[in-house]
Amino acid sequence: MRTIIEYFSRNHTFAYLTTFMFILIGISTVFTIKRDTFPSFDLGVLTVLTRYPGASAEDVELSITNKIEKELKTLTGVDYITSLSMDNISSISVTLDPNIKKPDKVKQKIRDAVGRVTDLPPEIPQRPLITEIEASVLPIIEVGVTGDIPYKELRRISTQLENDLDQIQGVAKIDRVGYRNREILVEIDPNSINQYNISLRDTINAIKLRNLRLTAGNIKSGSFETSLITQSEFDTPMAVSDVIIRSSSGGIITQLKDIAQIKDGFEENTIIPHLNGKPTIALSIRKSEEADNIRVCNRIKEKIAEINKTLPENVEILFANDESTTVKNSFSIVLWNGIIGFALVILILRLFMNLTLSIWVAMGIPFTFMGAIFLLPFFGSFLDTITLTSMIIVLGIIVDDAIIVSDSIYSRWQKGESPEQAAIEGTYQVWRPVLTTIATTLCAFAPMFFVSGTMGKFIYVIPLTVSLALIVSIAEAVVILPSHLSSSLKRTSHTSSNPSLWFENLRKSYQYLLSRLLRWRYLLIFLFMFLFYGVFQIGKHNLDVVLFPSEMAKQFFIIIELPDGSNLEKTTEMTKKVEKLILDLEPGEIESFTTRIGGTYEANLFPTFGKDQAFIRVNLPIYSNQLKSASEIVEQLREQTKLISGIKKISYKIESGGPDVGRPITIRIVGTNDLMRMSLSNAIVAYLEQTKGVRDIERNDLSDKKQIQAVINHQALARLGLNATDIALNLRIAYTGETVTKVRYEDEEIDFIVSCKSEAVKDLDVVRNLLIPNARGDLIKLGTVVKFVPENGTPDYYHYNGNRAVIITADVDLDIVTPLEATNQVINHFKIKSNWPGMQLLIGGEAEETSQSLKSLAITMIVAVVGIYFLLILLFRSLLQPFLVISAIPFSILGVIIAYLLHGTPLSFTGMLGVIGLAGVVVNDSLVMVDHLNELRSVSPKANLIELVAQGSANRFRAIVMTTLTTVAGVTPTVYGLGGTDPFMAPMALSLGYGLVFATPLILFLVPCSYMVYVDITNKFQRKHEDSRGYNFGCM
Repeated sequence: MRTIIEYFSRNHTFAYLTTFMFILIGISTVFTIKRDTFPSFDLGVLTVLTRYPGASAEDVELSITNKIEKELKTLTGVDYITSLSMDNISSISVTLDPNIKKPDKVKQKIRDAVGRVTDLPPEIPQRPLITEIEASVLPIIEVGVTGDIPYKELRRISTQLENDLDQIQGVAKIDRVGYRNREILVEIDPNSINQYNISLRDTINAIKLRNLRLTAGNIKSGSFETSLITQSEFDTPMAVSDVIIRSSSGGIITQLKDIAQIKDGFEENTIIPHLNGKPTIALSIRKSEEADNIRVCNRIKEKIAEINKTLPENVEILFANDESTTVKNSFSIVLWNGIIGFALVILILRLFMNLTLSIWVAMGIPFTFMGAIFLLPFFGSFLDTITLTSMIIVLGIIVDDAIIVSDSIYSRWQKGESPEQAAIEGTYQVWRPVLTTIATTLCAFAPMFFVSGTMGKFIYVIPLTVSLALIVSIAEAVVILPSHLSSSLKRTSHTSSNPSLWFENLRKSYQYLLSRLLRWRYLLIFLFMFLFYGVFQIGKHNLDVVLFPSEMAKQFFIIIELPDGSNLEKTTEMTKKVEKLILDLEPGEIESFTTRIGGTYEANLFPTFGKDQAFIRVNLPIYSNQLKSASEIVEQLREQTKLISGIKKISYKIESGGPDVGRPITIRIVGTNDLMRMSLSNAIVAYLEQTKGVRDIERNDLSDKKQIQAVINHQALARLGLNATDIALNLRIAYTGETVTKVRYEDEEIDFIVSCKSEAVKDLDVVRNLLIPNARGDLIKLGTVVKFVPENGTPDYYHYNGNRAVIITADVDLDIVTPLEATNQVINHFKIKSNWPGMQLLIGGEAEETSQSLKSLAITMIVAVVGIYFLLILLFRSLLQPFLVISAIPFSILGVIIAYLLHGTPLSFTGMLGVIGLAGVVVNDSLVMVDHLNELRSVSPKANLIELVAQGSANRFRAIVMTTLTTVAGVTPTVYGLGGTDPFMAPMALSLGYGLVFATPLILFLVPCSYMVYVDITNKFQRKHEDSRGYNFGCM
């Protein structure tokens, strides 16, 4: 190692070129590397969506959901299966086992299993749609076309816009919302077909037989062949009106136009999108997995700017849900906080060494950043908000090893060694402990590679980024930095670089005070332990743990429910009242909002479709520009919407900004006994209503829907030569309609749909007179075999692993109770096994994720500490001395607890990650001190131990203070938003910065005291066992 250090210390040209090259390559990578909101990871979830028009929730469950679930339950590699059966739709979600080695193979098995289900109802318009959910292909921006023009023209403009946007590099898929397909609706008048004695089936068959195009074959004539085609397709859509339904021998014909009204229009609205309160045709744009978020969004905006010049005056294109603003903001924050932190680091270093040396030490920051960014693509990663957050940790850590090396070189140079000799000997003296500090920091982060679940995939890039940065930084500190310092010291006089008198006095005061306190080491250690216990107890009872506090929120959702059975027009009317309240907010409080009328799309739950539902997503400005927090706006709207009458329920959900973990409280009650399941659900809802801080309680098993059952007289049915299928199909045609044929005009395939006039079939007397042909050709009135009985409708059916279940969800007021506390209260109150046999209580949502994350991080911390311990054994060749170093970890957490209590904020997930980073830093400071004390003891074994320990600690005083101050300086801009505020990054910096502020005094006094106690114990042990042989527990 000495040879390597000598070579690079003397080769100054290589050092300058390497520094310049790394920074240049890093900068070029920044301009080409992919940038996105979150890391690209597989959520391990597939959804199976099947539409069954006109079917009730119970029919959907029996005919579709149960059949598909039966096949899926036979598969291995699946964690759990959930499903929702509602009117017209079956939605099944399959979550893969997170520990499987080959997820793609399991996904193919799922597709094959769905494909094996062949006995689905023939009325479903298409096979089940299987969609794989991946974080990397979520929509990046929504574009809406709105204007006061006919829908046909608006549709034409949106189609052209979609075609133009689809050609943009990086755009993978565009989902249309509010785009209605063109269709020819044949509305039959029930009274007319009765008058002509014609059935619905006669009409459908006539249209099907008339619209035909069939190749008969080829006519051969000599050496030529000519195709013979039977052409009977409708030349124009309205030509269907001339279809002959019946013709008599006397020449009297009955055409379709005699019994029906033909409309050339568009399919019925099922989802109505609004953007900023205006009706639109919305285009939700997804980028390709490898495309850059910012570049794709910029290209989209540039293209739309061109298109805007050609649009009619009363048409405009709106934007919403622009994910690139989040990415840009994160980059801006890291850039400016990095620059400010870099300047502060130089200022701190300038207090201890001259300006040139300070700049070269601080240059390790941009050098390491550029090196890590250059290496990221080789590991399949890129720049996103999580990668940038991890760089905040790195900002405070990477300069530490450079400080240790530079302090060693600087001290030797001040003692009279030549710059070159000081660089070589100073680096060689500390390269082992420096390398060990890097290894211990890697050990602190490495277990994060193995955190399970969604959160593990979400944070995977943090240990990767930190590891790459640390590897680059150790190369810079040991290979590049000594050469820079050697070169600079040659041009520096000893007089101009004498240490500041104030710091030398401070160091001597520390040495004097420590030499006195070491005599009371046992009492001091006891006081430290008492302090730890006291602060820990205070934190245990006063510090809340919330994965992603509402302060991190960049958006919130409003879910609107009208009374069951409300039509789309009524839901639109009531939703507009809520939209007006949003529009009346103070300018700048929100950025944009999108509305979906006809369904809800709350993340992590099943999308539901219903004319009585609406969903609003409200986007806030970036955090530093927010006039009010999401919580404040939600509370204001909550009070205002209470005054709106006619709405069944309005609930709110604040989206925190991390990976979606669901509602704060999510409880599944699973069991086959319907009565017991409902009774338990009622009891839990009642208990939650009495729990302070719990609000917006919802359950999915209640319904006030009404339905009418067609009760068949089977004896009459048999006597008249009919069957139940005849009845069901004719009723479906009358109300839902049937697609009878298709014709392609220009670039669009148009459906021809036959149904009865909607106004006419509202009258059940008219329906009773519908004619149904039997096997003999006789026409039988429907009312002779069917009577209509009103009854209560069925609710939607939720399944968990094939069993019916009830989902109860709720939000919480974090000032009163956390999701985990509220959920634990429910679990402790209800004795499920003894009082509710056969029932299961499954916890989900944020409470479950919080519990799992705490367990994973606890395991991560334990594994990290054990790994650090084993590394220290190799360094110190002792089983006991590593405990001296590791003892700093729990005491450093005191600073974290105090910091969060002083700031009045809950400990978040990113704050916990900061604690892991803190463990690596405090271990490094302790390690350097203990290693130096061992070195002094080996050189002067007969010296007074108290004076030796005090002297050795004082020798490392400057390095420890410098690493602490530079780390704190590096992260302080992020904590207080000096270069821009991001509540996602700030907790991590807060843990690291304040943890060090409080941990450093503990290290400076606790570690020397612990070292003295360690020597006391080993000396006593050796005296008692001086004749015994075994492992030497002291330093070798």
